[in-house]
Amino acid sequence: MNYPAIVYSIDDIDPIHANGGVYLCMKRYSVIVIADDPDTEIVDKISALPLCRFVRPYISDNLNHYVFEIYY
Repeated sequence: MNYPAIVYSIDDIDPIHANGGVYLCMKRYSVIVIADDPDTEIVDKISALPLCRFVRPYISDNLNHYVFEIYY
């Protein structure tokens, strides 16, 4: 894998019901930015996305990981 990298996966599906059926499904994705640079600009760009929430940072294998939740 080349760094910086973005790894994402679906984390949850929240169905919204109306008139006895599913009206809309909000999908929540877990997005992890992995970078060797602790000040990568990618974190700022993802933070600016609508319906995005920063969850936590952590370091593993000398790489910086930034976890976000994004609804789409």
